[in-house]
Amino acid sequence: MFLPGVLVLFIVNAINGASIEPICSKFSYEEQLLEKMVRLEFFAENMQKDVKTSITDSKKEINGMIDKQLEMSKNMTDFSATMADFELTFGELKENVKVTTEATLKGLSEKVEMKFAEFKKNITSTNDNILKGLADGANKQEQKFERFMTNITSSSQKILKETTEEVKKSVTETMAELINKKHPLVAFNVYGTDSEYTGKKVPFKKIRLNEGGGFSTTTSMFTAPVSGLYQFNAHICLEKAVETDYYLQVGDTKLARGEYVVPNAATDGKCMSVSSVALVRESQTAYVGGISSSASFVNNDDLNSFSGVLIRAT
Repeated sequence: MFLPGVLVLFIVNAINGASIEPICSKFSYEEQLLEKMVRLEFFAENMQKDVKTSITDSKKEINGMIDKQLEMSKNMTDFSATMADFELTFGELKENVKVTTEATLKGLSEKVEMKFAEFKKNITSTNDNILKGLADGANKQEQKFERFMTNITSSSQKILKETTEEVKKSVTETMAELINKKHPLVAFNVYGTDSEYTGKKVPFKKIRLNEGGGFSTTTSMFTAPVSGLYQFNAHICLEKAVETDYYLQVGDTKLARGEYVVPNAATDGKCMSVSSVALVRESQTAYVGGISSSASFVNNDDLNSFSGVLIRAT
């Protein structure tokens, strides 16, 4: 009679166990979880029907056992009545012993004993059959109940495992997405000035690194894909006997600028580096300017370069 209560408690605990998982998913995950809960409810309704059927079958078996027990009680009552008749007959026989011979008394006694033994045997056989039937019925009900509980446990564990794995997968994907959004990888490293150009922008044409896709060789500028704190570096080599301005520009602001002179007496060109850290808004640009192709080493890939990296997104 306590079986439905146990099943309900088991299902409630299973649902509660699934509901305490951390929820960091989107609307699609909530829809999937609701679908799983509906499946659990449908499964619980089917289990309730199976329990009711099992209880009805058990009641029928128990009623059959009670009928057999009543039959045995009736047999015992008949036996008591027969014994009473035997006692009465034995009393009458005792009165007649006085006028019968010893042989007649012995024959009657043997007949009584045989009938009594036969009756006792029949009673014992009937009792054994009834008890065996009761034991077999109880064993069948126990086996049926064990199979039923095994099926319930297996199905519930399977559904709970599937739901838990889906929740974990969704949480992992959501956390990875949040981490990538909070700490995106943005970096670039370009080089090579292999064409004639003016001093507005140095046209770096070859890419070593462009994580985040921010640098464009078409515009020779880096466009910030996310807002954050950036580090920029430029390395430029100049021809001898030149004087030129240079600057590192982010948005409308020249963050680092200066003038560089290579004396006429120099035997070779000279190289310079410039760097700066800046807060850059999303879609703002950065580039190196102020140096014309006549001043820098053109067609030398190893000397001129421009690089930058996102230190922290904001």
